[in-house]
Amino acid sequence: MRTGMIRSVGAQATGALFCAAISFALTLWLGRQLGTSAFGHYIWALNLATLALVLQEGGWPARLYQQWTLHGDHPEQNHPLMARALAHVLWVTVALCALSSLWAWQARGQPSPQHGEQATTLVMAILCMGAVAIMNTVSARLRGTGRFAREALWQSAARIESALAVVAVLVLVAVSPFWVFVGWAAGLALLLVWTAPRWWIRPQFKGLRSDYWQLWPFVLMALASLWLLKGDIVLLGWLQVPAEDLSLYAACTRLTEAALLMFAPIGNVLLRSFGQLPHESARRALLHRLLWLVTGAGLLACGFALWQGPWLMQHLFGNVFEPAGALLPWVLTLLPLALGVGVMAPYLMARQQERPLAWLMVFAGAMLMAAAPWSIAQWGLQGMAFTITLAQAIVWLGAMTLCQKKTSKG
Repeated sequence: MRTGMIRSVGAQATGALFCAAISFALTLWLGRQLGTSAFGHYIWALNLATLALVLQEGGWPARLYQQWTLHGDHPEQNHPLMARALAHVLWVTVALCALSSLWAWQARGQPSPQHGEQATTLVMAILCMGAVAIMNTVSARLRGTGRFAREALWQSAARIESALAVVAVLVLVAVSPFWVFVGWAAGLALLLVWTAPRWWIRPQFKGLRSDYWQLWPFVLMALASLWLLKGDIVLLGWLQVPAEDLSLYAACTRLTEAALLMFAPIGNVLLRSFGQLPHESARRALLHRLLWLVTGAGLLACGFALWQGPWLMQHLFGNVFEPAGALLPWVLTLLPLALGVGVMAPYLMARQQERPLAWLMVFAGAMLMAAAPWSIAQWGLQGMAFTITLAQAIVWLGAMTLCQKKTSKG
């Protein structure tokens, strides 16, 4: 079992590192191409569309992962689930695109052209996330059947093809956030059409309504988790922070998300690792070792940002992003807390405590939304960074409290 787990983590880590490298390189290139006037607009649309992605997925990847793990030898039980998952992605994507298109149509009449551009970009970003949602349902099936190497290859192919499509569209057509999402969607669509014989199942809407009662806790937790990582950019965009300030802050958040992406391979297998340990004492020992490890790594990242922040941002994003170096330590402060939550969450799910964790995240997310306007007015971008770190601290402390509670299984 241990050898298989190491191989699974290795395969996932290889794929994640490849995807992270491609994504980070593309982000740096986009930062230089879009500049401070448009890069923040792109990150704003991306973060808001990523929140919409949770609705488009509807908790189906988590459920498919679970069901294929339990009934992988009887695929006839899981094919209807896959069909209903695809049906969910289709109708939610169409509905969200319709709503955002209505906003885009209304924004055309507003005096500021920025509103119209944001709305149009958001429509394309949501359509792009529909393709991402289909990709993730296929990934869930591959992981559930233990094909971690093939799943890593699947995600790597999607990342490289979409990145090449983005570069091609921006070079051949135009440089703007809207065309970034056009290229991204086109790259994923080509891969999905090319590989359709291997994954396609006709969407089935019958029986879909009865699935939602089992799916809502996963949706709630995913939405709250994303909001606690990406809500700062969304709030800064809604509060009409100047475009250059938004771009500087957004560039800092790219480093935070790159670090969390590198942690993803461990997170992908932790639930199974905790669940397969026979005794609660062994689970706690693993939990404590991992918490020390990720907290130390997060603190080292914060220390390096405090020491070499301006140099790092200048060399990564260009000279115009050098002022972001002073902001970087503030933004990275949430990293040790977020990594700790990333370890405690699968531990709590293995103990079937995901519902209180989800409500805890919702509370912290509500606090973030309520406190952000005041903190920005008082301290500017540093106030936003402090507020989202405080929200992560609330989740960290609450999750630690839940971890200390004894359960009937422990």
